[in-house]
Amino acid sequence: MNKIQWGAFVASALCIIAMSLGPTNKVEGGIPMLGFALVTASMLSLAWTSHLRCSLAEKYGSVVAMFYQYLSVSIAGVIAAFTLNLDLSQIQIIFSNPKLTGLLIFLGMGIAGGSYLVQLYSFSKIGVEKASMTLNLMPLVGYIVAVLALGEQMALGKTIVVTLIVVALYIFNKYESKEADKVESTQLLNPQ
Repeated sequence: MNKIQWGAFVASALCIIAMSLGPTNKVEGGIPMLGFALVTASMLSLAWTSHLRCSLAEKYGSVVAMFYQYLSVSIAGVIAAFTLNLDLSQIQIIFSNPKLTGLLIFLGMGIAGGSYLVQLYSFSKIGVEKASMTLNLMPLVGYIVAVLALGEQMALGKTIVVTLIVVALYIFNKYESKEADKVESTQLLNPQ
């Protein structure tokens, strides 16, 4: 990424932090900073995973990469369940009902697998950085759903922050297309 893209990325990240820490968010009980740290770590992991997925898909193919991802997540889940001594007695409810089992498979293979394939397709069309940057639109989608579907009141501060995130994403994409055009025109003028 160039300097302007880094600036847009940092601006959108600061807007996401401002939206999370805004005065309209009330956290009752628990440790709020731990929650913010976990969310930040998960977004950084998501960005890192995007780069890893892209390189694995190029090297091994998208279906093989997806299979190994599901396999490793399943193994990690089983290890976590036994290590944390989780109570899994209620899982029999899901497996005793074919409809619930089908929904579980659909969530895993349909939703998660489908979104993975869409992400790999976006990597090939717009690149990893742009595809990862568009994940910063999640607060916009969450805010719109909260207002329209859940009846949350619109707040001026959140509306401004969400607008700034969209502007930062626009700047990120607009500047990259100018850079790509410059590189392409330079290559056309100076063929090797």
